[in-house]
Amino acid sequence: MIDADPANLVLLEKIRGEAAVTMGLADSWEEAATVTPGVPKMTIVSAAQDFITDSGKEINASEYDLSIRMMSMQKAHKTIALTGALCTAAACAIPGTIPNEVLGNENVKNELVLGHSDGLISVAMKYKNEDGKIKIESVSSHRTARKIMVGKVFYKG
Repeated sequence: MIDADPANLVLLEKIRGEAAVTMGLADSWEEAATVTPGVPKMTIVSAAQDFITDSGKEINASEYDLSIRMMSMQKAHKTIALTGALCTAAACAIPGTIPNEVLGNENVKNELVLGHSDGLISVAMKYKNEDGKIKIESVSSHRTARKIMVGKVFYKG
């Protein structure tokens, strides 16, 4: 688990902080957590591997294409932000990116299944290779909602 190792969290924040400096969002990596704690986002990818979700479900590597973990506010995201899933899937189609290198060009397809800490998410994308340049036309996914509240709302219109 990413959050269990404080030294690992410091290293990941240093990487994210340096990206913030490169983007002109902070003057040093150390101040990035204070000045711009939520941007840029960081996603960690690896080849698909067997794992057990945080909720205890066993996932086999053959069920998905790429393992993904996203950092959010200096901690590992409990699932995956949709923006992280969509951007990572799009990056898979672009040669030279880390997600593309991990997945392998030959494994890029119009629907990718990403494994995150609490399960799987399918991402569909349309892209073209125009004279060696990748053009991402669309990236989409869907989410199901979980019940977060039971109550009454009174509205006076």
